[in-house]
Amino acid sequence: MNKNLISIILPVYNGHQTDLEETIKSVQQQSYKKWELLIINDASTNGIWKFLAEYAKQDTRILYLENEINLRLTKTLNKGIMLSHGEFIARIDDEDIWTDAYKLEKQIHFLKKNPKYWICGTNAVALNPQGKPLFFVKKPENDNEIRQKMLLWSQLLHVSVVFRKSCIDKVGCYDPKWDYVEDHELWLRIGKKYKIYNLQENCVNFKIDPNWISWKNRRMQRWNILKLSLLYKNSYPWFLSAIIKNILHYVLSYLPLNISLFLIKWKNETNTSY
Repeated sequence: MNKNLISIILPVYNGHQTDLEETIKSVQQQSYKKWELLIINDASTNGIWKFLAEYAKQDTRILYLENEINLRLTKTLNKGIMLSHGEFIARIDDEDIWTDAYKLEKQIHFLKKNPKYWICGTNAVALNPQGKPLFFVKKPENDNEIRQKMLLWSQLLHVSVVFRKSCIDKVGCYDPKWDYVEDHELWLRIGKKYKIYNLQENCVNFKIDPNWISWKNRRMQRWNILKLSLLYKNSYPWFLSAIIKNILHYVLSYLPLNISLFLIKWKNETNTSY
């Protein structure tokens, strides 16, 4: 394990060159330079591998890897973690941009200064497919605030986090059986043992395209969150409140996506848990 090295995992399936170039450049523009970027092509079918392989040749910190078959997100993330060399793990996706050039530097500084904390996330801005802001994503800051809401929904934005790789040695990797909530389940496992923190700065832009999110997937996501709240009910507070709200969320998942997005926007603007 390379001390202070951050291993950034970028899974790609049929990504677009323009988006990927912006994503990778936002990593390269970070003030913190001690990183490796593991780009894992999950058996894409659109020829994006040509661009990725060529781009990787331009920066020795970029490692380009390919899956022979489509492993899907969770197994691809686990592969990235197992092949990484860093003391810390970070995540980014192919339509995300790190908008704060000091993002990694701030997160590493916090984790180094606070050894009892094992994950550090940030806030973010959600964009529509045209790149216009939809809403701000504000997460609770300190461990106690995060813990109060952990059964309700993931209190860490997956593409913002930096966490100690030794977490994985302690609690295990992402669990493939938790489709669409694999990150939430991992944070719940880590949170049983270690403290969590969110920087209160918008360091990431990520896109939401309603055409990519099927009703079936949304219902599965909400159903799995409901199951997680039952599984971890003895490890986090406010179980009864969470289970009621998660049932409501599951019912709301049958509504058109534009209504769900409106509710998410309202929740973040008012900083409430509906």
